[in-house]
Amino acid sequence: MNEVYNPFPRGTEWIRWDLHVHTPGTLKNDQFKGIDGKDKLTSFYDKIRSLPPKIKVIGITDYFSIKKYKEIKKYQEDNKGKEANLDNIVLFLPNIEFRAEIKANDGKKLNFHIIFSNEVSSDDIEKYFLHKLSYTFNYGNNLTETYNCDEEGFKNLGRNYLARHQDKNDVSDSEALETGMNQFHVNFDEVKKHLTDIKFEGKYLIGFPSGHDGLSGVLEKDKKIPNGFDHLRHSLASQADFIFSSHKGDRDYYSGMGRFSQEDVEKRYGKLIPCIHGSDAHSLEQVCEPHDTNNKPNFRYCWIKANPTFDGLKQILHEPAHRVFIGELPLEQKAQSNVIKRIKFIDNSGNGIFSDEWIYINGNLNAIIGGKSTGKSLLLYFIAKTIEYELVSKIQKGDSNYFQGQDAKTKKPKPWEDIENIDFEVEWGDGQISKLSNKGQNKQKSLTYLPQLYIHNLIKDEKEFKELILAVLKEDEPFRQKFDEFEKNKDNTLKNMESNISNLIDSIKKLDAHLVQHKKLVENENPDFELNTLENEKQDVINRQELSEDEKVQLQELEKQKKGVINGISNQSKLCTSFVNMRNLINAEEGILLQKITDEQMRNKSGLWEAEHIAKFEGEIENLKTKIANNWKELSMDLENKIMHEQKLLEEKNTTLNLLNDRISTIQNKVRESSDRLKKIEEKILYYNNKKKAIESSEVTKQILTGKIASLIELTNSYHKGLINLYDDLETFIGQKYSTIGESPNLILKTSRIFKNSEFKEKFIEKFKLNVKTANFEWIEGISADGYEYDSTKHVDFYQKFLDELCLNANRFTFKGAFDSYQAIRALAENYFDLQFDLQQDKDNLKDMSPGKRGTILLKLYLSLNKATNPILIDQPEDNLDNRTVFTELKDFIKEKKKSRQIILVTHNANLVVLTDAENTIVANQDGQGNKENEKHRFEYVTGGLEHSFSVGNNKKGILYTKGIKEHICEILEGGTDAFKKRGQKYSFSK
Repeated sequence: MNEVYNPFPRGTEWIRWDLHVHTPGTLKNDQFKGIDGKDKLTSFYDKIRSLPPKIKVIGITDYFSIKKYKEIKKYQEDNKGKEANLDNIVLFLPNIEFRAEIKANDGKKLNFHIIFSNEVSSDDIEKYFLHKLSYTFNYGNNLTETYNCDEEGFKNLGRNYLARHQDKNDVSDSEALETGMNQFHVNFDEVKKHLTDIKFEGKYLIGFPSGHDGLSGVLEKDKKIPNGFDHLRHSLASQADFIFSSHKGDRDYYSGMGRFSQEDVEKRYGKLIPCIHGSDAHSLEQVCEPHDTNNKPNFRYCWIKANPTFDGLKQILHEPAHRVFIGELPLEQKAQSNVIKRIKFIDNSGNGIFSDEWIYINGNLNAIIGGKSTGKSLLLYFIAKTIEYELVSKIQKGDSNYFQGQDAKTKKPKPWEDIENIDFEVEWGDGQISKLSNKGQNKQKSLTYLPQLYIHNLIKDEKEFKELILAVLKEDEPFRQKFDEFEKNKDNTLKNMESNISNLIDSIKKLDAHLVQHKKLVENENPDFELNTLENEKQDVINRQELSEDEKVQLQELEKQKKGVINGISNQSKLCTSFVNMRNLINAEEGILLQKITDEQMRNKSGLWEAEHIAKFEGEIENLKTKIANNWKELSMDLENKIMHEQKLLEEKNTTLNLLNDRISTIQNKVRESSDRLKKIEEKILYYNNKKKAIESSEVTKQILTGKIASLIELTNSYHKGLINLYDDLETFIGQKYSTIGESPNLILKTSRIFKNSEFKEKFIEKFKLNVKTANFEWIEGISADGYEYDSTKHVDFYQKFLDELCLNANRFTFKGAFDSYQAIRALAENYFDLQFDLQQDKDNLKDMSPGKRGTILLKLYLSLNKATNPILIDQPEDNLDNRTVFTELKDFIKEKKKSRQIILVTHNANLVVLTDAENTIVANQDGQGNKENEKHRFEYVTGGLEHSFSVGNNKKGILYTKGIKEHICEILEGGTDAFKKRGQKYSFSK
């Protein structure tokens, strides 16, 4: 539907225009030729069909005539729908080239052009304009002759001229036509008079070339009258709508971008004047391909940012510097990956809430307008949340535009995107698609979203405000490098401090544990005292353990007797042992002998002897065995008696030995008791010596840990001072080099290092149990029942004292809950410093400025982020701004910034639409309850450029489709009509 409503739904875009193209049969300098056997006109049409797609508008040019324009229009009509059509060209315009009676350089006549709207009929141009022009030739002697501005008039003039000046009477039509064309010229004032016909009002443009046959030729000074032609040149230029020139100097001069300011140019000519360029093609190869003086292509193409309509062309009158570019490609080309191409709702609810048609978005400035609750902010919000889902989800959606549904359970409003079967889609210039239902999963795309009143509330959000200031400062490479260095050093310092604090706490814990053991070690005992006592006791025992002389003699005699008894016991034991061995041997040998006799007896039974012999032999054997047994038994008994005798003697000697031992022990007990006492004393001495060494070692360990803690405390203090120095150094750097910020020279940036007192109170001070008088903290200046009173000159001392006490005297503090001294050390060591920014203009601080002034400054800063290339979405930036502020300060700023960044804004201010020359306006409308203004859906949108203009009254398609974009702006936005008047007092779009 958008394409039906407006064939250019993306608004105004850069396209190539060539408004100076001659055709085969042009009345002067026709150099066209046929190609491949085709006639000149067929070759010309083939050339037109093969032009690059970016070329959309051609001005068909001829001298004093629109005959060739009429031929093109007829060819279009005859070939509509055919392969031979010229549909690749959206618009052909008639461009009539004139020669004025004003002299230019080298004896030439001043050249000028009139481009008519295609809405003016060819018949009207000829009947009410061209055919009313004439040329009166003065032949002398009061003889004059007048010729009409048509081919017949040109031929008559040519014949009469040749007859009178060259005596030529037989002249061909072509020679007569060419001669008459060279002589024919018009009166510029007469031309202007005939253009006042109501049929032409607002439907033509007059332009002069800047070359020698144009205004530059008129500029040549009369040697007798210095600057004699300046006035005439300025007068002509002030009547021009455009200048034909591709030279940068001319473009800068007439648009006020050169050595003369816009105010100077407007003072001279009453306006700024756009420069356009055409190929001035007189041959096939030159069609839409400008050539230089050596007949080589110079790529000075004319790009106009406008709809390919005559109303689109007229936009260059109001934006000479921004709507025209001459060169190979327009300068403001954004990366397609950073440009939103089009958007649409996907409504599967079946309730007809949204259309699923694409809403087209321009790459530059898009203004969303509409009445209250028509879906403007809703549309912006959907775009933002589709791309930045998580970020936008955090925004408090208080505007009723965001809440149009109702939750069935809670009966509370809920945002549209939570309603089932409602989705949203964003297509980017590079073809990528982002969907709301994906909840921001496409992280490759990003945008900046400034919801309604965001700028107004920004000053209240210090974090957001700081990020904005830093983003602006980082646009400058030296600052970015300095800040990156600051962040790196800060992170390293905090990382080192964190590691140091961990070591410090670990050392304190070790010392605390060691002190517990140390206390146990020294508790209730004094090793030095005990050792002194034991040494005295030891010496006393040594002195008392000596024997008397009688005791020594008696002991020696007893030892001697004992030795003799021991020797006797030894000998008696040996003898007894010998007798036992002999007895055992006899018993063993008896058994062996009897066994051998038995064995022999058995062999005799084997049959070697006769039986009678055997019986006799066995008898003898048995007698022998009995005799042997008796003899061995006697011997054994004798030895057994000897053994018993010797054993008795041995027992007697042992008894004697025991008696001796008792007598010796009685004497030795005195010595033994002293030795045992001495041994116990030695053991105690060893124990107390070891304990003394352990205490000394423990003292050394305590000193080492205490020293380490002191070093770590000092290192922590040095990191803390280093952190402060980093902030102070950055503050000084900003103050010296960036005292002004943004694009306003009187906008002063104030920077200071601050201490985040509330955070410090929450994380640290409030963790202590404080009594009313804060007795625990009397030794530290700055602590009160209300918290900590930060003083930059005393803070370092405060920090050092508190850290010392927490590390070395933690038992003096009591804490709330599970908080302890170790957590307190960590909390104290956190970074509570930050940079705080403030802006000052005309000695007023930002917070003290009016909401309008403050909002203007902050919005300008946001738009100053040149390196930010992603789209920026702004909801009603004019909130709290008056029209004067928007007109004087904001419009030009936005016009400049839209070149480098796609902007989509919701606005009620006509100046932010018209005076910013918004490339695309999106008009929103919502059907109210019982009010069916839309065609099909509850929310509908149409799009287009400022030049889109029409009005058809009531229309069954819906209210949005009854008016053009211009009319919607004038009707919806307060001051819309005035804004268009400000934009161009002389020209209206269609009258």
